[in-house]
Amino acid sequence: MQDELTAAIKAGDYARVDVLRTTLAAIANAEAVDLGGPTTPVGLLGDVERRQLSDDDITAIIAAERDELSTTAAQLHRLGRASRAGELDERARILGEYL
Repeated sequence: MQDELTAAIKAGDYARVDVLRTTLAAIANAEAVDLGGPTTPVGLLGDVERRQLSDDDITAIIAAERDELSTTAAQLHRLGRASRAGELDERARILGEYL
């Protein structure tokens, strides 16, 4: 996804850039360390190793992001905001490519 983000930036595909940035941020947040559990310092600065996500974890995050976009788009369609809903539908379609 990171390589595709770079390509989308170069191509000026702003819808793809936005959805990939948001999804990559969601994945990075999921990798964050649970401070409630045991932590083991690693490296010179005593940083804590990030969680390792499985392919299933990443797929679930992408699906959740897509579902959220689709739900919001459906609500906007009902409110008569077809233009904005269409943008969100397109972003949900982009994420569907990764599932």
